[in-house]
Amino acid sequence: MIMNDTNSKLILAKGGEFYELHALPGFSKYLVDVDKGLIYSVRSERFLNPSTPNFKGYIYTTLTNDEGETIPMSVHSIIMSAYTQMDPSEWIERGLEIDHVDENKSNNRAYNLRLVTRQQQYTESVRQRMGKGTRLSISDVQYIRYFVSYLEAKGKPVGSDVFHMLADKYDKDYYSISRLIRGESYADVGLTQEMKQSLLDAELTEDLRKLKEVKA
Repeated sequence: MIMNDTNSKLILAKGGEFYELHALPGFSKYLVDVDKGLIYSVRSERFLNPSTPNFKGYIYTTLTNDEGETIPMSVHSIIMSAYTQMDPSEWIERGLEIDHVDENKSNNRAYNLRLVTRQQQYTESVRQRMGKGTRLSISDVQYIRYFVSYLEAKGKPVGSDVFHMLADKYDKDYYSISRLIRGESYADVGLTQEMKQSLLDAELTEDLRKLKEVKA
């Protein structure tokens, strides 16, 4: 149930929780809980669940604007637009970009977002990571690709949590790990025959498990 509160904001009571919803400029079919970083579809009466990052680590979704156009938008832009009640073009014209304060691009809650110039985005920790020029060893690259492929073969989701874990383990930034997994870097490094066989075995085991469930 959606109701107005004393501050003219919309409050949604859903599943025993309360959500404070804000309008999204140009997209009246959606409401946004900026504190939780959630997007609510008025038409379907449910929260959207975009969770897969692109190759840069940002999460995108597709919304339909008030002109009936289907527009791909980053979640952080949607949250910032609802929070400031500004169209993204307004801050872009001012030379501003959205910065994730904790450097976690999947954390799109309003408290973690700020409008800054590009120069301001490069904090000391980012500069330090950008300065790391040490290449991964061949065995490191093989293991990373094998680990991700093994999860996929076992039907496990490979999301930002996996990317961040690998980035922390090998002391690399999220973007570098993302490019490696997608084959945009270290393209000449392949898996060993043992790794390939292990993946086939894992895939076979998972398919047999699914088949057993279907028959049951």
